[in-house]
Amino acid sequence: MWTVPYAVDNDLFARRSCEASVHRTELQRELQLDPTRPILLFASKLQPRKRVLDLLDAYLALTPNREPHPYLLIVGDGEDRPTLEVRIAHAAAQDIRSIRLCGFRNQSELPRFFDLATVFVLPSRHEPWGLIVNEAMASATPVILSDEVGCHPDLLTDGIEGYLFPAGNIPALTHALRKILEDPQRAAQMGQNALARIRPWSIEADIRALRLAIFCIAHKHVLPDRPATRGAVTS
Repeated sequence: MWTVPYAVDNDLFARRSCEASVHRTELQRELQLDPTRPILLFASKLQPRKRVLDLLDAYLALTPNREPHPYLLIVGDGEDRPTLEVRIAHAAAQDIRSIRLCGFRNQSELPRFFDLATVFVLPSRHEPWGLIVNEAMASATPVILSDEVGCHPDLLTDGIEGYLFPAGNIPALTHALRKILEDPQRAAQMGQNALARIRPWSIEADIRALRLAIFCIAHKHVLPDRPATRGAVTS
């Protein structure tokens, strides 16, 4: 068996995230964000298994009396959006003003959001892998993942690249959010840890493993040398 990582173009996301930092103020103005406040980012389809409503509940439980007040950016669209909008409408005024529903964004735009984010959160249930986690980590963004996000055993050590919590456990998710917001320097270091962790999980590693597999299999099936007989053609 050969390890062929489930990978994205790490260099592309790292480069585009760095490029986005130069123009960060443009997106901050577009979304009307105070650059001194932390940002919690969700970016995925708004469907039940992605559990964006869990993140909203954890955010609403987190924010009373917290300064600086964090933003919650939700990138994506889907069937949960109407429910999400109703829940937001019933939140406290300060929270309503701090939540941004950014709608669908093309993948090429995501590095701009990773550049803004203090942390990326994926609270899914039954998530086979979660390639967007690779993309966030390649952009040097720490992550908070549920234990049902399939990539977590390979990409996340709790407390190193971010935090892990039990899927559906809103108090545990709130606690993870609180921990990452309490220490901005530690959060930034977790982002660098995430970048280092994802680097070997690359398309280049896929190519090396595939070449090695082909080489080994090809040589394993070479027939042993036999004496040539009259009229035989060898190759």
